[in-house]
Amino acid sequence: MEQLTDEVLLNIFSRLNAYDMIRAAFCCRALRAAVTSNGRSISHSSVISFLSKGYLHQSCFWAHDPSRHAWLSISADFLTSIGIRYGKLVAADGGLVCLKARAATNLSNGSAQKSALVICNPIIRSSRLVFFPDQTQRPLAICMKYKGASDGYDLFALIQRSAHSCSMLKYISSTSSWRLMASVTSRNGYYLACNTIISCNSVLYAVWRKFEDWRIFALDGGKWAEIGVPLITAAAFKQKVLLMDVAGILHIAVLVHNRWLEVRDLCIWKLQDNKKNWVEVSRMPIVLIELCRKRFKTDRLVNCLSKNGIAYIVFGSFNGQWDVIMYDVHKDEWQRIEQEKVYLGNSKVIFRHPMVIFEPSFEATP
Repeated sequence: MEQLTDEVLLNIFSRLNAYDMIRAAFCCRALRAAVTSNGRSISHSSVISFLSKGYLHQSCFWAHDPSRHAWLSISADFLTSIGIRYGKLVAADGGLVCLKARAATNLSNGSAQKSALVICNPIIRSSRLVFFPDQTQRPLAICMKYKGASDGYDLFALIQRSAHSCSMLKYISSTSSWRLMASVTSRNGYYLACNTIISCNSVLYAVWRKFEDWRIFALDGGKWAEIGVPLITAAAFKQKVLLMDVAGILHIAVLVHNRWLEVRDLCIWKLQDNKKNWVEVSRMPIVLIELCRKRFKTDRLVNCLSKNGIAYIVFGSFNGQWDVIMYDVHKDEWQRIEQEKVYLGNSKVIFRHPMVIFEPSFEATP
């Protein structure tokens, strides 16, 4: 390989997809340096993967490319800083991944654990620790927005202030600083329904719920406003709401299931007419719902994910089997992606909560 010119290597890399390039980069240091140096010349935007974090003693990420049924185990041994407790995956964008963390800090009266976020790129094996401005602050929900290799990224954290009040904080990576955006007061008895915030056309959206009643709040121009929700007649069943950004237009996927988490219906809606009206876009075919019920005696909804107009609805069982229903909003097409038990070495890969959508990148820097 040492005898190959840069032009030849670039020609070879241009014929590989992102996952083949990642495997090449993990072969040896020389290939890793060549892949990384040529990473900007190769497009990875067409590859979308699920990323799940292994247990602490496994020290790895499990990534899956649904388009090729290709699995990849990415070592997380670079996340081994002493004094840091790594928590759940909470967000990802542009090749960067965000995890909750607790880090030890030295105080005048001893050490303490402080809430933090770890921003990392598992491909180039780099990471950054971001502390919250207040030691007592713990985020209820996180959003990450990657702006580019030169502009960096923004983090948005919804912080609990009181029983009914939350504040939105914004972290700007280029200045390494936090700033307060705005506070919101929720109705009595409502709680945040999801630990993910959606940024759609520079507006932040979050979902609150009280039993089967749910509300959407939007932060636009420094002010919070409640967004009306579509009328869904499914009072006898439970509902789960997934927010999606599709070409700058807010979409929601409303999943209706019973108390055993068996999915009964799934509708896709989009917001239009200046944030006033919802229009139903599509509904999951009943044949796909029945397929999931027949495959597993104890089928359950594991997660709902979306990126770039593609929604993934993950079903699974306790023995490690799972199915994925994929919906392309742009084409209005539903597709079932099946995957049986998968083993990487001696470890069985099981889709677990939480998961994120991961876009492999060789240039995104924490």
